[in-house]
Amino acid sequence: MALPILRALDLSHMASNQDVLSRLGAGRSRAYELKSALEVLLATLQRRPGRPPKEPIAPHGETTLEVAVAVRSFLARHPGSMVVGGRRNTYTAAFIRFVLALLGPDGVGRSLTLEQAEEATGVPLNTLKSWLTSPPAETDEAPPIATIPSPTSKPPDGVLAQIITLYARWKGSFTAFVAQLEQHRIYESTYTVRQLLQLAGLRTARPRTRKRGDPEALRGAFETFFPGAQFVADGKTIDVTLGEHTHRFCWELVIDTASGALVGFAVRDAEDSRGLLDAYEHSKQTSGKPPLSLLRDNLPANHTPEVEAVLTEDDVISMPSTAYRPENKAHVEGQFGLFSQNMPPIHLPSAPAHEQARQTLSYVLFAYAAGRNQAPRRSLGGRTAASVFTGYEPTEEEEDAARTRLEQTRDRIRDTCRAEQKRLDPVIRKMLEDAFVTLGLDDPEGTFIPAIARHGLDAAQEAIAIFSAKQHRDTLPDGVDARYLLGIARNVAHRNEDEAVYAALVELRERTGDLVLAPLREQVAHLKASLAPEEYIHACMARALDEPFLVDRHVFRQAVLQGLAETPIDVRRRIGPLLARMVATQYALAPRERDQFIADLASAASPLAGS
Repeated sequence: MALPILRALDLSHMASNQDVLSRLGAGRSRAYELKSALEVLLATLQRRPGRPPKEPIAPHGETTLEVAVAVRSFLARHPGSMVVGGRRNTYTAAFIRFVLALLGPDGVGRSLTLEQAEEATGVPLNTLKSWLTSPPAETDEAPPIATIPSPTSKPPDGVLAQIITLYARWKGSFTAFVAQLEQHRIYESTYTVRQLLQLAGLRTARPRTRKRGDPEALRGAFETFFPGAQFVADGKTIDVTLGEHTHRFCWELVIDTASGALVGFAVRDAEDSRGLLDAYEHSKQTSGKPPLSLLRDNLPANHTPEVEAVLTEDDVISMPSTAYRPENKAHVEGQFGLFSQNMPPIHLPSAPAHEQARQTLSYVLFAYAAGRNQAPRRSLGGRTAASVFTGYEPTEEEEDAARTRLEQTRDRIRDTCRAEQKRLDPVIRKMLEDAFVTLGLDDPEGTFIPAIARHGLDAAQEAIAIFSAKQHRDTLPDGVDARYLLGIARNVAHRNEDEAVYAALVELRERTGDLVLAPLREQVAHLKASLAPEEYIHACMARALDEPFLVDRHVFRQAVLQGLAETPIDVRRRIGPLLARMVATQYALAPRERDQFIADLASAASPLAGS
């Protein structure tokens, strides 16, 4: 079988078939039998390595022709919808939606392959793939550029009366109010609006005053009593370089809030309950008696049964700090800052023992604390913290009054924590706990799940969906943790709040007989009365995406969502993905507006919508 090919290439050294058979030691009949079988197999093999050849595209049938005719008719009615040439092709948003509808579950081209759709529509294959995925991938075509008409120089009649009426019911800031007016086709400068509202008596001109620095560090946020009434404890990580090796320790510091005296400290390998107790015992030795209360942050190590037992035995009020309020420990945080400013990095000669580094740090901290206690302070009238602390003896009445106030503060903090826990819906917490396991996220201190849950169910669900989609598409930044999910939830919650504020403003305008909203409502009603339900949804969707003004898009967007929620569940599931793709390919809209619309569509298409 190979001999004729070799002879044609001048590569054969054999004279005849008989020479081949003699060298193979094969019989003539068997050789020709295998030759026939090999010829059949050879026809099925590829001639060279690489990708398998594409399946031949089926001949253009009636479906392909129908799609091509529909595209041609659309381009004839809408010149400029597709521009081919230059580096990139450009398409209008209306043309993209038209092609998606043709290839959608109800379109005439739903049975076409992507290659056949490319042939019928004239849109490149990669671009079609990007349109049919959500979110859209990068394509070679430039997104369409929306043309926004410039505002008219003359405002509508009665616009000044509308501004006065709207501001009388407005709950936000003046700057936000002026920003919203432009989206409602009210183009008046900030100065004009301010002067108008002042003349109407709705705003009062206030002279600007320069802010002066407050000499009080705490600005009255912390209630202090007498020296020895309340101690504050906290920990700070300090590195000690010993030779070429760096050792890390935790400096647990206890400070008196009234005098600012550093009354006790301990050095441990990490911030733990033993270090807190050591620092507390040191403060008792310094002051000669225990304080009335001890304030520390909410780390689990600071509230162990061992710590609570010691404080109970000494009749000390156990005071937790308010969550997410670092100013509660401003006294000790300030001392940590002074230490960081005054002390150079600690570098010591080589030593074999880890304990030597700890002891050296203890000496340094002792010298620092003693020096701070003996330094005169302007806030204490030129006296030292040590003299103020040792020179004051509170009366029994002062101790009783301070104890009562401290217990009231502690109870208020506990009530706030209980109320915060009640506000956390157990359904949201369970959903987040399951999502953390699925997404591979950790929350060892139990701070991220409550923080995300505070933004509400809608924001938490959408944040999980966005994080999961980015994780699936491998677009997450390297080394992300639960903090990234919290940021997504916060942004979604702010976006939802902005949307709610805008919806409230639209409702206010509707109540005042707005000149813009009334015609829009009439158009929606006309579309609903003259079209079938699905045609009505698609007509409103086109207006919701193409209108240049936000107020117009908002009205038709609400019509789409309401119409979708009123359709049967099987219709929602069928057309919901198509509507989401239309929004995802509307590049002229801001990403936040597209995300909000897609989230609203998902909510309207759910089985619970309309119930």
